Amino acid sequence: MPTSVTPPGSSAQTTVRRVLVIGAGIAGLSATIALGQAGIEVDLVEIKGRVSSDGTGIQQPANAIRAFAALGLLDEIIDQGCHWNHMQFFRQDGQLVRRLEHASPLPPYPAGNGILRPRLHAILERAARTAGARIRTGLTVTSLDSTPSAAEVTFSDGSQDSYELVVGADGINSGTRQMVFGREPAPGFTGEMVWRCNVPRLPEIDCVSIFATIGARAGLIPIGADLMYIFLIESPRPGEMRIESDRLGDVLREHLADWGGPIAAVRDRFLGEPEAQIIYRPLESVMLSPDWHRGRVVIIGDAAHAMTPHLGQGAAQAVEDGVVLARLLARNGQSLDETLAAFMARRYERCKFVLDASLQIGRWEVERARDADFIGVQARVAEMTEAPFLDDL
Repeated sequence: MPTSVTPPGSSAQTTVRRVLVIGAGIAGLSATIALGQAGIEVDLVEIKGRVSSDGTGIQQPANAIRAFAALGLLDEIIDQGCHWNHMQFFRQDGQLVRRLEHASPLPPYPAGNGILRPRLHAILERAARTAGARIRTGLTVTSLDSTPSAAEVTFSDGSQDSYELVVGADGINSGTRQMVFGREPAPGFTGEMVWRCNVPRLPEIDCVSIFATIGARAGLIPIGADLMYIFLIESPRPGEMRIESDRLGDVLREHLADWGGPIAAVRDRFLGEPEAQIIYRPLESVMLSPDWHRGRVVIIGDAAHAMTPHLGQGAAQAVEDGVVLARLLARNGQSLDETLAAFMARRYERCKFVLDASLQIGRWEVERARDADFIGVQARVAEMTEAPFLDDL
């Protein structure tokens, strides 16, 4: 049932009946599903003309497994992906360095899963519609006025509406964040670029497989029975902040010339094919201060805490945001201010820990540090995120 809350600045009780979610990415869709399942009416707007995701694959570590289970989507997600219970770390030449075991958070389910991004988005969109959300595309918010009794919203088509809460989930370049908090903090370039490409899965790649050398890391992530993706993270070489799309395959193969093992096999067998769709992007990050809410607006996902992909936690933390926010809103007896304060108490330090660890790995790579404890950081973050985080909600 919708929760009874006290509007900021008022002692009268009201009800969170309607919520607006801005942005149909993983954070926005997850929040929409969880809110709808809690009995709250949700409008979801997406500036793009469709609810979809391009790109390669996505990792789902143990905390994502818990969060998707809470949404009732885990079986479908695992059926459409590829799961595992360990990770492997290799040297640049392909020699195994360490195998890191992960305990299942919800036996008999696996500890982790990989899935193609468009498949995950399709699952989330269907679930959001099933939960009763009204989804409108090609639309965003141009102004917000948070009053003690409602958030007054003007949309890009000129229409207006009122909500008890607005959830900004519109990504690293969030317009909602800028409207509410101003242009600072702004996303910052971390000094590294990432290459990604979906390729046929090699039989020996049955889990997250990370290959590292001084200043760079590559990886192979299975995302289906016959599919995986390759990534390479490194500092850009002179003149390579931007590369023409028709040269990406040749340049990536040059960058992987000294790599061995399965990375070399992918380089030689697949990256020269004309159908190889290679994505090449700068890595950026942003972290809001400990207060992600103002009045009746709260910011979640990459809009609040965009982290680099070194630990595969960006999407997992975004899903957590949506599930935790909905669980807290569904509790009776708290004002909206108290609910959002409780949300921050649960989310800020956890997200900051993961974001800082991801940035630390990136700094070590940029600095070409020889004494970096990459695997140790990975293990510490895994230990923290594998612990239950919803049991008392």
